[in-house]
Amino acid sequence: MKIESSSTPKCRDLSQPGDDILVVLPQCLYAVFDGATDTSGAVVQGESPGRMAARQAGMAMVRYASTPDHALGSAQDLMRAMNQS
Repeated sequence: MKIESSSTPKCRDLSQPGDDILVVLPQCLYAVFDGATDTSGAVVQGESPGRMAARQAGMAMVRYASTPDHALGSAQDLMRAMNQS
């Protein structure tokens, strides 16, 4: 399997990473979490709020998909898990 991705950050000098998070769990989860860019320059725990939110949502879905006997939840269940994260 070969997966390629590209995400161009809003910061054109590439001094900061973009706000998008790619998650690949082969045969289980393929997702891009699109973080909203904060134009104020705010930083939360060393990263932009958009990247932090996208990372937290991605981690919530990795935890969900990694549960051995997970059942497909409703969209509301998945959104709840990401929002709580």
